[in-house]
Amino acid sequence: MPPSGDTRVIGALGARQRNKRRKKSHHSGHTRLELDSHADTSAFGRNSRFIYDTGQTVTVEGFNQRSMALNEVKIGTVAVAYDCPTTFKTYILFHHQSLFIPSLDIHLVNPFQLRAHGIIINEIPLIHIDPNHRQPDCHSILVDDPKLQIPLSLRGTMSGFTTRIPTTEEIEDREQMNCFHVHMTSEAPWEPHDKTHRKLEASLRADISSD
Repeated sequence: MPPSGDTRVIGALGARQRNKRRKKSHHSGHTRLELDSHADTSAFGRNSRFIYDTGQTVTVEGFNQRSMALNEVKIGTVAVAYDCPTTFKTYILFHHQSLFIPSLDIHLVNPFQLRAHGIIINEIPLIHIDPNHRQPDCHSILVDDPKLQIPLSLRGTMSGFTTRIPTTEEIEDREQMNCFHVHMTSEAPWEPHDKTHRKLEASLRADISSD
């Protein structure tokens, strides 16, 4: 359980203004999901479903002190739907241990949190990859079970893809007759400030540097 007074950081909090395209997408039930390494915990807003409340809350701040902090932000499981344009199948993406901020006009996903659950994220855009090394799974999110590839697109310099709000029937389709359920993050408590991450990374860097 997060300690009392725990604070999470979202780099885009208060920094991105809604534009006409985003407002229009909200009315259609669609919202863009983007990778954001400045968000130390994945956060979801409009057109997502908050399906499980852990009962825990945190304070969320922006990357600078001028951004207004949000208090009592809920932590839980949030679901969004991804309609694959290649397979024409629907995937319900469950993001456990995520922040639910209804005022967000875009979903912000922390790549580290997904990778910690075994999700592969190839976030280098195709335009930055040597033509001889470009592969179909480049600039994509890859899931092993069930098999899923989510190609990423660019909006400005931000990588992401379009999601929509899932229906109640899709979320409750536990037999997965009409859609696939995909767990993108672990249900275990997420501790972005855990010093173990830094210590292990430093240890591994020392090991490869000594070779």
